This record gives sequence, structure tokens and C-alpha cells, in this order.
Amino acid sequence: MTTLAPGRTALLLEASRAKYTDGIAADGAHMTQSAFFTTEPTLNPDRIELSCADGEIHIKNVSGERLDATVVLYYKNVRGDMFYGGITYRVSADVGIDAGKSVSVSAPHCTSGATEAVFAGIG
Repeated sequence: MTTLAPGRTALLLEASRAKYTDGIAADGAHMTQSAFFTTEPTLNPDRIELSCADGEIHIKNVSGERLDATVVLYYKNVRGDMFYGGITYRVSADVGIDAGKSVSVSAPHCTSGATEAVFAGIG
């Protein structure tokens, strides 16, 4: 399991890859934080706006000035209000973004309506 924020829930898949069926009994587990962020995770909403289309993530510069930094975005798949699976996916945009402009990056696991950004690093 990677990148599970406090208070969030994830539906994890088991090792034999058995098909999930809604309503089946599941074992619960509690996690302890094993890796710490040096700063509070953020999506940097004062600098970028994020949107997902099937297979692509769009990053819009809303800062009012050119963004000459690498944007690294971490995202997870969701079902309802919980994360689906334990993987956190990562994409990056290594190009400058003019104020008010957008760039698109390939994000094969991104599905419109079923993906949630969990952290965006700019630097």
C-alpha cells in the first residue's frame, strides 16, 4: 500500500488476483505510517489546476506567471469514496508552462471519474 492519507480507506487486492465481488466479506487492517512527508502533501491549487481525461492528465498553470519547474503528480484510482488497489501512480511534466496555459501528460491508469490526485510536487 502506498500513499494512504490519514482517515482514507482503500480496497486492496489480494495476491491470487481473485475477482472482486461487491458485498463479499473482507478482512480489515490498520496501517501505521512508515514513511513521512517532510511537508504536508498538497495539490498546489494556487499554482496548478488538474483534470483527468481517459489516459491523460491536464495540468493548467493558474499562478499568473510562467512555471519553469517540473510538475510531478501522484494519483490513485478510486471506487466511490475509497481508493481501489494499493498502487500510487506517478507522472511528470518536465516542460515550462506559460501563465494560463495547459500541458497534457500521458497517464495510462487515469480514468475520468475514477482517478484522484493525491499529491503534486513542483520544483
